[in-house]
Amino acid sequence: MKLTDDRTATSRRVMVGINNFNEGPVIQSGNVSLLNAQGADDTTRGDFADALEVVGTTSAGMAYYTKRVGRYTIANDLVYFHIEVGWGAHNGTGDIQIHGLPFPSSNVGHYPVTLRIDGLPIGAGNVPMGAVNPSAVTIGLSQWTPSSGELSGIPLAASCKELAISGFYSMRESS
Repeated sequence: MKLTDDRTATSRRVMVGINNFNEGPVIQSGNVSLLNAQGADDTTRGDFADALEVVGTTSAGMAYYTKRVGRYTIANDLVYFHIEVGWGAHNGTGDIQIHGLPFPSSNVGHYPVTLRIDGLPIGAGNVPMGAVNPSAVTIGLSQWTPSSGELSGIPLAASCKELAISGFYSMRESS
């Protein structure tokens, strides 16, 4: 895909491939305006913070949330999301899992996510990882040990200052 403009400092004319999108309604995002082929916004946006839960894989437990943010955008069959959670006094056990994505994921596999963690027990030298689970509304978190190649869960902590997760997944089932 080739993205070009008409090379003027105040341009709102954007070309994607050979399609010229310079007329009709636009979606404004910062200094970039986007327009789909039909000239209308074909995305859906929403909030799912109230549905978010940090749970343990052995015993789900309950927590006092100090922060709970969940936003999504759907474009075609893809759900783009951003989550921020912080908690204290969690009484769940096992490894950490995030529950409450706005829509079930497809069954085609795990969708990797981006993590920012402040306050979870990650082993020294280990790399935290996460993925949207297939056919589910959950995100599993794990840690990879580079020296051995072992992948293991991240224990659910009683408290965490902040866990931020961003990613996307498909809602389309494989055929």
